[in-house]
Amino acid sequence: MRLSVPLLAVMAMLATLLLVPVTARAQEVRIVEASGQARIHAPADSDAARRRALGEALVSAALAGGAELAGYSAMAQGRITRDVTVMRATAQVLSHEVLEARQVGDGWTLRIRARVAPLSAAHCAGGGRQLALGVEPPTLAVSPHAPTWAEALAATLAHGLIETAARHPRVSFAGVLPAAPRSGPIPAALDYTALTQGVVAHGAGSHVLRLRIAIAPQRDGTRHRLGLTAEMSLEGPDARVTERRVATEARLPRGVALDALTGRSRSRAEAELAQGLDAALAALLEQTGCEAPAAILAASPAGLGVDIGRRHGLSPRSLGVVEGAEPADGLLEIVSLSEGRAELRPLDPTVDATRLIGARVRFVEAGFR
Repeated sequence: MRLSVPLLAVMAMLATLLLVPVTARAQEVRIVEASGQARIHAPADSDAARRRALGEALVSAALAGGAELAGYSAMAQGRITRDVTVMRATAQVLSHEVLEARQVGDGWTLRIRARVAPLSAAHCAGGGRQLALGVEPPTLAVSPHAPTWAEALAATLAHGLIETAARHPRVSFAGVLPAAPRSGPIPAALDYTALTQGVVAHGAGSHVLRLRIAIAPQRDGTRHRLGLTAEMSLEGPDARVTERRVATEARLPRGVALDALTGRSRSRAEAELAQGLDAALAALLEQTGCEAPAAILAASPAGLGVDIGRRHGLSPRSLGVVEGAEPADGLLEIVSLSEGRAELRPLDPTVDATRLIGARVRFVEAGFR
């Protein structure tokens, strides 16, 4: 009676058809009906099988409330062994009731009605989820053909982006990570030690922000325009990387009467080159803070563990969904939870937990108990 990944997706789509509108609120709460099934492995396993069926129904309800499809390729020894499509919940279960629970043969079937809301409403409401954030020293690339003030501008913008990240309401700022060894001398204006004091180690469960700023003349034949490219990447505890890229340009002052007449100046060019950088980084952090927590499974005394906990958005009622695993094998419950760590075990006791080590797990706030 084990369900396949495509069947779970079909269940979620069928549950979507049962959506019943509720009084419109900012949280966009919806009512969905979903079902789950689980096999009974032994007479003493009946109650646990019922809980597994409930867990599957809750995940299906969360998928019905909102989902995204993500594809990736599994590789072994440099060769693609299979392509995997994963459906991820983008909603959480606020509450649920069991409409029907039937034991049929060697399995349980449950049907539930649940109140679900998008993660953007739940995780981003009030205090919301916090990102433990460390920042790598920015990479600055300034063309030798750029004006002499471009180096100082790149360093100033990098410092400003670090401050934007540190002040963001979704961020618990850990500090600046150690710089990689440099192969040669670097101008003082580009040395990150001139921008901040001290460094910190990369903490378990944290996100890492990487910044690259490049400034060079535009290839228009006149070199009267300067271009800036800012690349921002955010890597989470699950090794997933989200990126943003901002490109700006400005006309350079040439010290002629026309520039004075039009107000063209260095400060104006700097402002045009910096336009949109802070907003793009803030949006990247906000988006990530609204996503479901995720991590890479590791071995632990309890069986499985992740280096994320309450401060990363988990609760005792969260369910872990292992990417690439069948629903019957890939549901994990939290057995202990601290601020920075969670110990997990498969809902199905017959699942070999060691086979899940190294897999990516995303957590659904499912109201599981």
